[in-house]
Amino acid sequence: MVEPDWLWEVQYRVISCALWADNRESRNLLSIRAVFLCIGDMHSSRNGLQVSNVAWYERGEDPIQPILTVPYTDSPSTLRGRLATPDGSPLSAEQIDVTFRHNSPPQDAHRHGILGISNNVTGDFILEYRTDPTPIQTLVQAARQYAKESQQDVIYTLRVTTGAEEMTSYEKHILLVYDADGTLLKHHSLIPNDIEL
Repeated sequence: MVEPDWLWEVQYRVISCALWADNRESRNLLSIRAVFLCIGDMHSSRNGLQVSNVAWYERGEDPIQPILTVPYTDSPSTLRGRLATPDGSPLSAEQIDVTFRHNSPPQDAHRHGILGISNNVTGDFILEYRTDPTPIQTLVQAARQYAKESQQDVIYTLRVTTGAEEMTSYEKHILLVYDADGTLLKHHSLIPNDIEL
């Protein structure tokens, strides 16, 4: 019997959180508690994109820098090439743009959009990922609060993974959100006060 995609996602999250908990607490009931706290701290779309380190925002706890994890499902070697400059050096965080564009109106019951990661030197897309907007909205809200409370310039971490391997990560402070017509939604984006768009 073929297991549904959502079950594979749950299994992956449980295993990941179990490994995290094993490093965090002793192997007893506290580890079980840690697993469930970790799972509860993940907001994911049904196809694998995850936003973590955001439960503190909803619970009113001390701030933790949010993490946006985007899976890449094609060839890892292709991704490595896209994440490098022509001379083979890794792209820096400043050379990476992160955007989200809604593909459907807000009142649509099956809303979705495209998360895009691009090279802002060449304009080439590194990857695009179709997802519902809920994890992105959660990330923006938590990152804004994190910036306010921590007084940090870097307000979220972008991770790109291939399978269980982290291919790269960047410390970011901008995420631009657009509506279906391509209009920038400033109030739904992460834009530092000292940047004019």
